[in-house]
Amino acid sequence: MKAVLDVIGLDDCIRKGSAFKRLRMSFNVADGIHPAVMPYFNERGAVSPFLVIAFENKVAMSTLKDRLSSAPLVPVPKGKENDDGRGNNPQPPIDAVCLLGRGIVWNIRPAIPRS
Repeated sequence: MKAVLDVIGLDDCIRKGSAFKRLRMSFNVADGIHPAVMPYFNERGAVSPFLVIAFENKVAMSTLKDRLSSAPLVPVPKGKENDDGRGNNPQPPIDAVCLLGRGIVWNIRPAIPRS
């Protein structure tokens, strides 16, 4: 959460989001995921969303969108890969920026190949 989002604060959020996205769930053989939610689970990469909430924004919307889309995807950390491929997709550091009174900027994930 930022009282005032500026470019320096946005870069800070991207760094923090990247660190957060390196935290991935580990699975055991007995862990199961309901088939209905498996596509969503695989898309989310076994990690919760990282949202930025700002009360005031000093970043141009075009700059905000450019910074979000150009931020490198966060790969699954070594040792957290799932042997069966569940949730092994790289993730953007920030999923959405919520700007009070202005709206939400979604950072849409890259397309995931379907098999």
